[in-house]
Amino acid sequence: MKFVRFFLSFIGLWLLQFLLASIVMALLVDPENSTNFGIISIFLIMYVFVGAPIVSWIFLKRKRKKATDQQFALALEKEQRKTTLRKEHLRRRFVERERLIDAIDLHRVALSRNLQRAIKKNDYGVVTSDTSDDAIIEFCASIDLDHQAIPEAEAKSIIFDHLNFIDDENAKKGFDSNFLPFDGHEFERWVADSLSAFDWNAEVTQGSGDQGIDVIAEKDGKKIGLQCKLYSSAVGNKAIQEAHAGKSHYSLDGVGVLTNSNFTQSAKDLAFSTGVLLLSHHDIPTIDEKFTS
Repeated sequence: MKFVRFFLSFIGLWLLQFLLASIVMALLVDPENSTNFGIISIFLIMYVFVGAPIVSWIFLKRKRKKATDQQFALALEKEQRKTTLRKEHLRRRFVERERLIDAIDLHRVALSRNLQRAIKKNDYGVVTSDTSDDAIIEFCASIDLDHQAIPEAEAKSIIFDHLNFIDDENAKKGFDSNFLPFDGHEFERWVADSLSAFDWNAEVTQGSGDQGIDVIAEKDGKKIGLQCKLYSSAVGNKAIQEAHAGKSHYSLDGVGVLTNSNFTQSAKDLAFSTGVLLLSHHDIPTIDEKFTS
């Protein structure tokens, strides 16, 4: 197709030069002067059949080269723009991925708790509902995740992969937040054993005489006490009051209420005013950070 267009352009240009040569010949040639007529005629004929094709060829080749150079320059500019956009997108992806991982680390406890609560099972261990996607969407919206840089499906994969990585690291130390005892006293022992896995010197206090503290733990010169509640409903004010009273009795540096459940708003308000920390069993691997913040 390109050859046909080139050939037609060549013929057209050649015919144009033939027409111009004919006009020049008609204007300059004196038919009565045979010598002048012969020389000019020979020159014009040679030009038409030799020079004109050469001129046409050179002109079209240069024009074609210029067009090709322009197309190449435009294509190069377009590719450079694409490369720049691709680099910028990769940079945004990298920055957003790092920000997402930092957010997972920062909110790991709440995120793990919400994902765990999103899965409902019946008494026979069969999953009856799973709203994990809603929990992921809420988390991504809360940190204002850039979905143009990281799509929702990829974000979900990153979140679960990172949480699984953290769980695997904790499992190496013997801690697994997904399997809890079914008995309150066993839960207290489980908390003490789990703290020991993270270099705490932890022990369970004595039953009914525990003075509001179920587990006492020491690490790096800091002594803390925990009221442990294995509940299926929200923990109320009483646990906060007991933990607060136990702080003085055991001369503790800090106290908290640790539960697998959540807390009533009243309990949250009381904890804020008394300085009692509200904790989840997911907090155990980094509980020392809670008591130093």
